[in-house]
Amino acid sequence: METKLKATRAGNRAAVTKLWTKFEELKENPDDVEMEKFKAIEDAVNQKKKILHDLNEKMIEVLHEDHIEQEIANSEVLRLTPIQKLKAQLEGSAAETVEGFALTNGNYESAVNLLRDRFRQPSKLIHAYMKALMNLPATS
Repeated sequence: METKLKATRAGNRAAVTKLWTKFEELKENPDDVEMEKFKAIEDAVNQKKKILHDLNEKMIEVLHEDHIEQEIANSEVLRLTPIQKLKAQLEGSAAETVEGFALTNGNYESAVNLLRDRFRQPSKLIHAYMKALMNLPATS
């Protein structure tokens, strides 16, 4: 079973690599590409990400403890750009705020600045911290 899981995982990783290559090719001439193609690649990558996560979980169950460290050392890590990591962590209106940014390193700082401008509210943070402090139980 371990060999079958590894082969399945390798196939899915190869598919992600092909998707990434296709994305890089489309990124070369973004004006000539419909947004739906980018969205289709993003959806496919997200689907593969879930499949790979599930496969990794199954492999943890069937691998002997000695082999897990070796498997981690041998695994190819999909390296995400900072903007990809940022987008993966956002939800709701924050995600919508940076939705239109291309997945390039140059856009990371712009995206963070836009999020800061839109959501940074120091007075609310101070109020929340003060309220939490005031609600702490008194020492005796």
